[in-house]
Amino acid sequence: QIQLKGGKNRNRKAATNNFDLPPYYYDDEVMREDWKDYLGSWQDTDQDVAQIVADLKSAGVYENTLIFFLTDHGISHLRGKQFLYDEGIKVPLIVRFPDGFSNGTTREDLVMQIDLLPSSLAYAGIPIPENIQGKNIFANDYQERDFIYAARDRCDETTEIIRTVRTKKFKYIRNFLNYRPHAQRNQYKDGKEISRHMKQLYQEGKLNELQSSFYQSSRPVEELYDLEKDPFEINNLAGQPAHQQQLKEMRSTLYAWMDQINDPGLIPEPWLEELGKKYGNKYQAMQQPEYQNINRQLIEIIEAGEKGQVAYLLKKAESPLPSERYWAVTWLGVNKSKKAIQEVKRLLADQNPSVRIAANLALYKINPEFDPVEGLERELDNENLIVGMYALNALEQTGIRNRRVHEIAKKGMENDYEFTKRFAKFLAAESEKEVAVKNR
Repeated sequence: QIQLKGGKNRNRKAATNNFDLPPYYYDDEVMREDWKDYLGSWQDTDQDVAQIVADLKSAGVYENTLIFFLTDHGISHLRGKQFLYDEGIKVPLIVRFPDGFSNGTTREDLVMQIDLLPSSLAYAGIPIPENIQGKNIFANDYQERDFIYAARDRCDETTEIIRTVRTKKFKYIRNFLNYRPHAQRNQYKDGKEISRHMKQLYQEGKLNELQSSFYQSSRPVEELYDLEKDPFEINNLAGQPAHQQQLKEMRSTLYAWMDQINDPGLIPEPWLEELGKKYGNKYQAMQQPEYQNINRQLIEIIEAGEKGQVAYLLKKAESPLPSERYWAVTWLGVNKSKKAIQEVKRLLADQNPSVRIAANLALYKINPEFDPVEGLERELDNENLIVGMYALNALEQTGIRNRRVHEIAKKGMENDYEFTKRFAKFLAAESEKEVAVKNR
């Protein structure tokens, strides 16, 4: 076991200021200092790798060790870690073979991190299980990937559903929560100096259109980028007639992959948690017959919502499947469909808590005179802890900040689930400000 000496930030300032920030970041000293720290992190890494190599040599196993060098997704800049632009998903991979094989060779093929398991098993002479999804990238019969895929779901308390497929030239991104901003509340990121700084610049009107896009109330349904011409992914080609065939092909490829892996991301998380308990785990839950084509079914509902097809949404709001009811009522709310008021009211008493929460939020969006606070408060006591987090997430989205919300937030701060506490802490602070203003 190797113990790295020292700590973080030992020597993490780049020696030069000679670099360009990506155009979607405001260029000033605050942002540049953050990037200098990020770019200078190689110095820490260099020391750590040197120590690991020295320890392997000291143990007498260096010449018999296959070394993989890779990273996670870097410093959490606004558009980087947790998002599916290349700043967030492109990481280095360096391999050192014991016999010096392929020294100095550079490969340009598309590799996913799941390829490391079968590659290392094969090199060690261990059979690769049939259910492994990755590829042995060292195999004699290895064939390059035409596509790589990536996904973003909930990170900490921030619920998100983004999927992407990438070739060497193009990237397609599907935003399933396109009615929500990129800059959803997140304690981890919101506390960082660059996050606070960029938000302040936005509020002061100092950001250009590109830099401001992160804070807009919604975002594109689909994004398509030519990575060769546009490495910073700022010119979205999804709406351009000349690229509709490419868009269609990439979309179809992504959806086929979601089907292939039986992607559970579109199932509301509280319900997925219950399914996992019922069937032993979430993987086994997704093998059940009623979930074999669930992605196509849910995508159809989401697309209907994006197109404003209220009649179809009303039909799916009566589905026996909770996931279908959830997405139907969610989009009835996003579309503020007054024709759906009675159906949404009915779903306030749905047997599934995810649907009840979505119905409370939807009805408030349709009719701001409706008070969703009582219904959302009841969900805090659910034994499924993710339900409480979803309820406070919905309450946060309403923008309601009053004494009652403050009391609910204080209650939520005693919750057993860390990420429910985070929403509660935020709501407590925001509602306390509002109450103080009204009491002046």
